[in-house]
Amino acid sequence: MTNPPRIYLDENWYWTEKGTYSQASKKTLSETISLATTQKRNEGGMAPDEWSFTVVCLTSGELVNLSGSFTKTTSDTRLAFSGLRNDAHMVYFDSMGPAKALDRIQSMFRVPVKLSAAEVGG
Repeated sequence: MTNPPRIYLDENWYWTEKGTYSQASKKTLSETISLATTQKRNEGGMAPDEWSFTVVCLTSGELVNLSGSFTKTTSDTRLAFSGLRNDAHMVYFDSMGPAKALDRIQSMFRVPVKLSAAEVGG
């Protein structure tokens, strides 16, 4: 039996639910349409990377730490993140939750998380 994958976020390690981790890079695209029916399409390069996964908090303290990290990014604080490939990034939270209790005494939680890369110099 293998352990579930782990990620590093804001000085804490978290277990992730198997099969929920994904990373995406998207190209940005802008279009200009004039009244003369001309259309111009510009590729704007790569959009910031995005990650989504489900964190499994084994204690309520881990949920408190994760919530604290989420709160930090509401004030433009970038967080250190290392994904499953051990690649280092600076990120912001896009969303977190809702948390779902995994046991009757509500000590373990399953929390969906979405992150996006903080732009360089941002």
